[in-house]
Amino acid sequence: MDKTWRIAQSAPLGPFDTFDMVGLKTPYEMGKALAESQDENSSYDLKKIV
Repeated sequence: MDKTWRIAQSAPLGPFDTFDMVGLKTPYEMGKALAESQDENSSYDLKKIV
C-alpha cells in the first residue's frame, strides 16, 4: 500500500511509513481532537473505529 501511495501521490512516504515514524498515538490524538471539535451531536465515534 505504501509503495502504491508513494507512486500515485509522488510522496516520499506512505501512510504506514508515517505511522511507523510518529507512532499510532499521535494520529489517534489528532483524530480525537478533530472529533471533539465537530458537532457534539455527530455520530462519529473514534473509539469504535480504533
